Amino acid sequence: MLVVARGPSVGRKFTIDRVATIGRSESATVFLEDSEVSRHHVEIRQTDDHDYVIQDLGSRNGTSVNGVRITRRFLAVGDEIQLGPNVVLVFARRDPLEDAIHQRQRLEALGRLTAGIAHDFNNMIGAVSATADYLAQLPPEAKVGSPAVSECLDDVRSAAQRAAALSRSLIEFAKGTGAGHKTVDLSTLCHEVVQVVRRTFDRSIEIESKIEPGLRVEGDPTELHQILMNLCVNARDAMLDGGTLSIEARAARGPSKTPVRAARGDVIVSVADTGVGIDPGAREHIFEPFFTTKARGSGFGIGLATVRDLVDGHSGVIEVASELGSGTRFDVHFPLSTRAQSRVGIATPMTRIPASMNEPGGATVLLVDDEAIVRRALRRVLRQGGYEVIEARDGVEAVALYTDLARRPDLLILDLDMPRMRGDEALTKIRAFDPGVRALFVSGHQQLENIGADVGDVSCLQKPCSATDLLIAVSNAVDSFDPEDMTLTGKVRGQQRQR
Repeated sequence: MLVVARGPSVGRKFTIDRVATIGRSESATVFLEDSEVSRHHVEIRQTDDHDYVIQDLGSRNGTSVNGVRITRRFLAVGDEIQLGPNVVLVFARRDPLEDAIHQRQRLEALGRLTAGIAHDFNNMIGAVSATADYLAQLPPEAKVGSPAVSECLDDVRSAAQRAAALSRSLIEFAKGTGAGHKTVDLSTLCHEVVQVVRRTFDRSIEIESKIEPGLRVEGDPTELHQILMNLCVNARDAMLDGGTLSIEARAARGPSKTPVRAARGDVIVSVADTGVGIDPGAREHIFEPFFTTKARGSGFGIGLATVRDLVDGHSGVIEVASELGSGTRFDVHFPLSTRAQSRVGIATPMTRIPASMNEPGGATVLLVDDEAIVRRALRRVLRQGGYEVIEARDGVEAVALYTDLARRPDLLILDLDMPRMRGDEALTKIRAFDPGVRALFVSGHQQLENIGADVGDVSCLQKPCSATDLLIAVSNAVDSFDPEDMTLTGKVRGQQRQR
């Protein structure tokens, strides 16, 4: 882990996994906005022996470790890394106790949401089940395009989308570790939190939101989500008899609360309730670990302490205003980011499917998924889109099929988590003898954007996905498009990939 000791965003923490590039380029793993730091200043890499090595990448102002100019050397815990004249980073070991406390707080909050989660999922499952029973009882002459059937299909699709959105948000919140700091669309994240609380909080609590679009900060999405969710859960617990929870996000309109970012301005996220309020005597202790005003068994008193630590780690400031009997308002100030939005490998939908995707005789796809029901669903969509489909039940079968086929597929579609052999492991084995294989991961895995670094150039699509998004992602992976007219500019490469 790297901690900023001097320079922009003092106190910010960056998680270092196997390899990290540090600089002020948008593509850098650790982004530091300082004009004296080169775009790609240094690289830190973990060796096979689990040591860490730092290497200067030909930076303009050089790199020093503990005051000694270096080109390449091993790092030890506590080493101070100076990049140019202004920035000092400390190489530190991630504190497992801190991680454990944060995870315990996540699970505590998640447990308090359980009743609402179960209620919402049961509603959606009940709607799908009842609709399926209704469709099964229709007479044989009923047409798929009839108004009654179309309405049923729309309802099933809507229920599936609601369940998928809730599942993604809850998994993101419950994850034990974050993905490190990057550019985050805080407006979108706030909208996601609003959707979660609307679906999980008691209906006696009215949810109001006012979120400006396009607010971006540098941070860890998981930790930012945790900050907002914890403040919302605390607000809910302060309104046992109902009330109004307000979530607001806006660009600061006055002096910055974070002087180091005064020139750039702040983003302010506010969470307010109309609950019981906080006693003035308790207000100065609410951010202390294990301090709580709740009844025994209602919490461990680590929620707001965690919030404060996470806000500090994002170079932010948190303020509270409360009045007994009238409610409480938390204002969290984050430095506004000027960095362009990061692009990850997740496939993004286009506006329409090119007509040529539906032409017969299209590319051949090897579909790999251990769930038979998922394979059947994807196979139907792909064949409807004009693709030939070969199926494999896991990575081991996929490798064997691929090596034995007289005509190799144009595209691999792989699930990530499978028994016997994971999808990324299977792709690595296949690429050992066919480096040009094209691949698309279609998975519910929550860290898809990090998979490409392990297996090279690969497209990713998050489950669950619509038929349209799947066909577009597959077509993009097989061929290239002219973005102006959305027509195919490449040719199906099946005939070119003969053995």
